Amino acid sequence: MANNYVQMSVFYPVPADRLKVAVKVAAQAVLDWAGEEDYEMYLDEDGQGLVEILERSPQTILDAAPMILEVHDGSRHTETGFWLSHDESAIPSLAAGVISAIRAKVYRGDNEPFVVEWADTCSKPRIGEFGGGFAIIDPDGTVTWGGAETFVKASKVLASLADTIDATGGVVRDRKGHIVPVADEDWVDLGDVYLQACAALGREPKEASDG
Repeated sequence: MANNYVQMSVFYPVPADRLKVAVKVAAQAVLDWAGEEDYEMYLDEDGQGLVEILERSPQTILDAAPMILEVHDGSRHTETGFWLSHDESAIPSLAAGVISAIRAKVYRGDNEPFVVEWADTCSKPRIGEFGGGFAIIDPDGTVTWGGAETFVKASKVLASLADTIDATGGVVRDRKGHIVPVADEDWVDLGDVYLQACAALGREPKEASDG
C-alpha cells in the first residue's frame, strides 16, 4: 500500500502595520473557500456566530483551517507575514485563495507575480504518482494555475517568438536607444518582449550592428 502526499511551504510577507487587517482578510478567504457551514461546526460551540468570530478573533478561523496558516507577527521571526504549509495534505486552492485575497485587499507586495508551488509525492516509487504544480498570483489577486505541461507549452511559444525575430535579423538599437526588431524598427514593444523571452529561455539575443 502506498500513501500519496501534497507538500507545500510558502511564506508571503506582510508589513507589521498591515498584519491585523491581513489576518481578517485571510480568515474571510478561508471561509469563502470552505463554505460557512463547515466552519460553523468548528466554531459555533460557544454560541458565537461566524460574523462575531471574524470580527473578534479571526485567528480562530485560521487555526481551524485544514492546513497550516501561521501568522508571523515579529515576536519569534524577523519577517512578518503568513506561512502556509503542510507536509502531507496541503491544499493549493486554499493557499492561493488566501494570498490572492491579501494581495488584492491589503498588501500587493513588490508588484511582481508571486508564485505558490507544491509537490505531489508518494511513499513508493510508483509511476505517475509524482508531480506538482504552481499558482501565479498577480498583484491584483488574479490567480493563474499551471504545471510542467504549462511550462513546456509556454517555453515553446517563447522559443518560437525568439526564433522568428532571429530569422528576420534579430534586434538593433535605434537612435533613441530602444531595442527594436530589424524587420520592423517601429515596433519598440516587440523588442522588449523578445529580450524578456531570451532571458526566460537562457539564450543570448541576436543583436545586429546599429552601424
